[in-house]
Amino acid sequence: MSGPALLLLLALCGGASAQFFQFQQGGINLEDLMGGAFGGGGGGGHHGGGGRGGYEELPQEEEEEEVDLYERLGIQPEATDREIKSAYRKLSVQLHPDKNPDGSTLGRFREVTEAYEILADKERRVLYDFGGIGAARKGAQEQEGGGSPFDMFFGGGGGREQSNRGRNTEIDLPVTLEDLYMGNEKSATIKRRIVCRNCKKKPNVPRCQGCGACPKEKKMVHRRAGPGMIVQQEVMVESKEKCKREEKSLKATIEKGMPDSEQITFKYESEQKPGQIPGDVVFKLKPVGRYGEIWGNMGRYRATSSSS
Repeated sequence: MSGPALLLLLALCGGASAQFFQFQQGGINLEDLMGGAFGGGGGGGHHGGGGRGGYEELPQEEEEEEVDLYERLGIQPEATDREIKSAYRKLSVQLHPDKNPDGSTLGRFREVTEAYEILADKERRVLYDFGGIGAARKGAQEQEGGGSPFDMFFGGGGGREQSNRGRNTEIDLPVTLEDLYMGNEKSATIKRRIVCRNCKKKPNVPRCQGCGACPKEKKMVHRRAGPGMIVQQEVMVESKEKCKREEKSLKATIEKGMPDSEQITFKYESEQKPGQIPGDVVFKLKPVGRYGEIWGNMGRYRATSSSS
């Protein structure tokens, strides 16, 4: 069944007051809904103008190695689970030590196996895509200890706090009573910022074209404040990652008998930021009247829709 193309007003749920946006032609700009770049997380001022002020900055940890697991398997970052499995099976047969007793392919075989083990696991793949190879490897350690790979990001394992999870974007999705009773599919196009994976050293790769600077990142640094005294300080630094804007169509399936105010969640589809797990895009079903009026906290608003 082909879904109707929505041309309507959307309301951002939560916050001091509702905001309504028209996206008849351009799609939903998530950055606008979140109040600026990453909801205030990118750009802007930072404390201390570089934070020196009498402090001596100590050498920081070396930059993490850039490992492209998709390249190891010869697939694209958008590869499906089936494509990942197929690529691994083909390479593992070619590189298996039993077929290469001289050991010449052992290192490559281990690299391909690690790539598959990470990308075939949904949670570890998310950690890799948005936190890098180090995050994915630490996630494996959490799993071996009986925890979730996300514990290191969200504090479950005594690691980082919830700040490493991006904000959700909540959007009112107008539906008719017929949609709720009979079921339907509705689609909407969102505009969001994404992180260009593994593009720092490969600007000429086709998927990296059009990528530019990402917003500044928060970083904890160690500084010497005096003899025998070392302090931690949070500063805003230029990001070494690359970002770009993209449009993506999200198709919401409205099941028969769904109640109004039901939420349909698209995991990790919100604005992206380096080193941060993206938030979700959440569609909240909002009943409309016969002539397209949306009833909400701010009163009645008009929406239009067209079916294809």
